[in-house]
Amino acid sequence: MKPEAVLLLAASLLLAGCVSPRQPHPMLTIFAPDQTSAYRIPWPTDASGNLLTGTTILLARVDVTGHVKDIHVERSSGYRELDRAALEGVRHWTFKPETRNGIPVESYARVPIDMHD
Repeated sequence: MKPEAVLLLAASLLLAGCVSPRQPHPMLTIFAPDQTSAYRIPWPTDASGNLLTGTTILLARVDVTGHVKDIHVERSSGYRELDRAALEGVRHWTFKPETRNGIPVESYARVPIDMHD
């Protein structure tokens, strides 16, 4: 079948209501606390196509420059895909490092990531 014929057939089916137009996939955005950066991925769904929702609590070890040195899930959202998205998003954040006597020190930050539509 020629490409023009395929396009004509697809347009006819769409207009007849036999095929629905493809909806854009919602994006999950995880913003840094200062809102200067964000991590975006297609929103994870279950087998039926429903958006997964939940809250993941992460524990991040932050170095003296404010960068994440290590990170792990302290409490899961219940969905591996959401936990992975939270980990990946926070891994790219830069924190304001904790200071002692005016000197930056390595510290830990507990980070709840709420992922609801």
